[in-house]
Amino acid sequence: MGRYLLGRLAWLVPTLLGIAFVTSSVLYLVPGDPAQILLGEMATPAQIQALRVQLHLNEGLWGRYVAYVGDALRGDLGRSYVSQQPVTVEIAQAVPATAELALTAWVLAAAGGAALGVAAGRRPGTLAGAAVTLLAVGGFSVPVFWLGILLIYLFASIWHLLPTGGVGGLSHLVLPAITLAVPSTGIVARFVADGMAEALHADYVRTAAAKGVARRAIVWRHAFRNAIIPAVTVLGLQLGELLSGVVLVETVFAWPGLGRLLFNAIGQRDLLLIQGIVLVLAVTFVLVNILVDIAYGMIDPRIRIA
Repeated sequence: MGRYLLGRLAWLVPTLLGIAFVTSSVLYLVPGDPAQILLGEMATPAQIQALRVQLHLNEGLWGRYVAYVGDALRGDLGRSYVSQQPVTVEIAQAVPATAELALTAWVLAAAGGAALGVAAGRRPGTLAGAAVTLLAVGGFSVPVFWLGILLIYLFASIWHLLPTGGVGGLSHLVLPAITLAVPSTGIVARFVADGMAEALHADYVRTAAAKGVARRAIVWRHAFRNAIIPAVTVLGLQLGELLSGVVLVETVFAWPGLGRLLFNAIGQRDLLLIQGIVLVLAVTFVLVNILVDIAYGMIDPRIRIA
């Protein structure tokens, strides 16, 4: 297991360095002078030149990259030119809300997808299987912002069961979490259903049934553990999809997380804040995939042997 972990972690450093290179290049992709954009039209040439020196824009692409990596390792991602607060402070204030929303949606997708997938996989060709297929296709096809608006219209405007948005108690979390979870739930259910249908026809399942093992034990102890292996990778990738979906969902539901912060930063052309949020989201996605690889090896010992 140790060699397996080291092999996965060995890819972490070059991947993070590549992410840092991409994010540090954001300022060079903006039309015009980034320093001029950040300071506004009323800035003097001296102020623009001072900011260019501060941001290492005069040192070229590689010079800025090296300086950016050094600053990031020290926890310095610059200062927002809208709020005048450090970017790390702005991000730190928004991370808990995004983590709460994304993890809740991820748990809903994992639990709901596993339950639906097992139900469909145990009886392929039935109504449960058709429902899972419909959920997988429909959930993946429907835009999350449209689904969010539809849920607000039904549960908040017509039935008055839940609030339209904002933060507060558990009731404020229900609609955005469901909106974010629906596409991933269908995908996970489809993978689990296919895995269950294949596992239930395997030799070890027939052997367990011949020995008199209870049907419930066969389904959950033997078949489900093998059926969930492909879904583990999908769940890890879906957490990355959830992080990308929070931009729209948090904006629709006025949820004060990284997604809404990024949306506002784009509208205000707060380049350093945009750069910092993109870096945090990308690093989170990479770390999640490393954890998925580790979990993959723990679930299936054959991967560690290979």
